[in-house]
Amino acid sequence: NRLSPFDANVYVTAQVTATPGPNAITADQSVCANQLPALLTGSAAATGTIGWESSTASATAGFGPVTGATSADYQPPLLAQTTWYRRVLTDACGSTVSNVVALTVTPPPVPTPDFGNGQWHVYAYDNASVGDWGTLAGFSGVYRGYYTEPSLDFDSRNRWNQSASASAASGYQGCPVANPSQGVIYRRTGFDGRTYRLDLPDHDNDAYLFIDGTLVWTQVGCCAAKFNLWTGVLTPTTTVEFRWIN
Repeated sequence: NRLSPFDANVYVTAQVTATPGPNAITADQSVCANQLPALLTGSAAATGTIGWESSTASATAGFGPVTGATSADYQPPLLAQTTWYRRVLTDACGSTVSNVVALTVTPPPVPTPDFGNGQWHVYAYDNASVGDWGTLAGFSGVYRGYYTEPSLDFDSRNRWNQSASASAASGYQGCPVANPSQGVIYRRTGFDGRTYRLDLPDHDNDAYLFIDGTLVWTQVGCCAAKFNLWTGVLTPTTTVEFRWIN
C-alpha cells in the first residue's frame, strides 16, 4: 500500500507559560538607627510567587529570605545597621531577581567640642527614663542629634513648639525625637570670670544642674519656677551642664 501523506500527520501542542514579568524595586534610603524606613515598592508580578531577601553583609552576598514577606511591596522594620534588600519572583519557568536597594543606617552627628565654647551645645535624647538623669554617666536614653544655642539665657519654646520635641528646633542636626520620652542636655563653657546666678523660670519635668561635673541642684517633678539654683564664678574653663527630661 502507498502511504498517504494524510496518514502521517503529526500534531504538536505548545503551551506558553508567562515569565515572572518585570521585577524592579525602589528605592535606596538613608535612615537613622531605630527609625522606621519608608515602604519598599515593587513592580507587579505577572505570575508566580514573591519573596523578599535581605543582607547585612553587602549588596552582592549574604542574602537570606525575609520571613513572611510575600507581597509586591515590603515594609522594613526598625534597623540598627545598614541592610540591603532584593525581591525574587518565581514561577514554573524559573526565577528573576530584582535590583538591590540599600537602606543605609547613619549615626547622628555629634558636636565638637563636647561643651560649646561661648554657646550651648544642646543634645537631644529619645527613650529617656525619669529617675537616672542625675548620674553624670550611664544615664538612660538614645542620643539622636543636636543644635546650638548662642544666647546665654534661653527658652526652649523659642526654638520649638512645646508640644513637639527638640528635633523640631531650628538648626537641628540628626534624627527625629519622640515626645514625651525625650531628654535634653545643654552644655557650655567659655565664661568670662564673673559671678553668675542660675535661675529656672519654668520646666517640665525633672531637671538637673552640673557644675564642673558635680551635681549641684536637682528637681524631681514639674513645674514651678525655681530661682538661685546656684551662684558662683564661671571662668573660661568652667563647664555647666543643665539637663531636663519629661
